Amino acid sequence: MRKRLSTTIILAITLLLAACGGCAPDTFNVDNTKPISPENRIIYQMNIGAFTPEGTFKAAQEQLARLDTLGVDILWLMPIYPRGATMNSPYAVMDYKNVNPAYGTVADLKEFVKAAHDQR
Repeated sequence: MRKRLSTTIILAITLLLAACGGCAPDTFNVDNTKPISPENRIIYQMNIGAFTPEGTFKAAQEQLARLDTLGVDILWLMPIYPRGATMNSPYAVMDYKNVNPAYGTVADLKEFVKAAHDQR
């Protein structure tokens, strides 16, 4: 058992190193929006429901210019899907093809994303 576990760990590390072998350590590209480099790595994790008093995409969109002045380059949205009926956790997803109606509509989300991309 111990030998099998050691072999599995060595294999996992080897695969990880092989996968990263062709990557430049200080620059890579994410979705062709803007290259990420050591000079450009300010990530802001946003909980739409708690970010503004209204807790909506539209209200958060109004704050994008302020985040830009802080130097934020990347927005990381916490889960935006409709939540489970008995759990109020953003990770208790009910429908991966929709957004939490408390945050707005899919169209509101698309407008928010477009406005975020237009900041840069």
